[in-house]
Amino acid sequence: MLCLWDDHSFIISHWLVDNYTGIYFVIWYYLLMKQSSIIGKTFNQLTFIKFLKRDYQGHLLYKFHCDCGDTYIGRKSGVISGNTKSCGCRLINKARLRGLASKTHGLSGTRFQQIYYGIQRRCYDINSQKYLRYGKRGIKCEWKSFVEFWQVMYKSYLEHSERFGEKSTFIERINNDGNYSKENCRWATMKEQLRNTSRNHWITYQGKTLCLQDWAKEIGISIKSLTSRINQYRWSIKKALTTPIRHSS
Repeated sequence: MLCLWDDHSFIISHWLVDNYTGIYFVIWYYLLMKQSSIIGKTFNQLTFIKFLKRDYQGHLLYKFHCDCGDTYIGRKSGVISGNTKSCGCRLINKARLRGLASKTHGLSGTRFQQIYYGIQRRCYDINSQKYLRYGKRGIKCEWKSFVEFWQVMYKSYLEHSERFGEKSTFIERINNDGNYSKENCRWATMKEQLRNTSRNHWITYQGKTLCLQDWAKEIGISIKSLTSRINQYRWSIKKALTTPIRHSS
């Protein structure tokens, strides 16, 4: 007879092994210890509380405590494998968010919603003209849905719009090499955006180095026009700085 636990268990099993009752007792005691060893362990959102019984298919049924506060009765195998992650609250929350996203909340077609979709296009749409400066550089949008974006950014958007006007409210990344996220984004006016861009964009031409804003003053055009020439139309530095403005007759 193998020693399953300790010396005392070994003696007891030897004493009982001469009859079937002893064998069943040993098996029962072994399974009991095995079932008890998992009590208190947590998988995803479920913590094992108590072994209950086997179901009609022979699966072990346990009572669990879910992180949401509810109790749950389910199969041990499903919880350990990860097929069952909660008492069902995860699915309820997902369904709630899907329902929230599909409701008419007054933001469909608004400028705020278009800002979010604009972020998505420049980060993930390879056909977008701005993809080269965003998605191809590895810039990502950390908001997985419009609902997430709305929950985090809408309040500050309203505050900025009330102060500066909605048409003067643009989303800006603090770190130009960082992702679109709550920590790295803020609302800014176009003037602030251009100023912040010019601080990091220095141009040297014919031995003279100036920031974008100062070059615009130097050649007598708006910083918006100069930025478009370089970033949007991809003009060379020489062409951007020397091409005169077309005046309508």
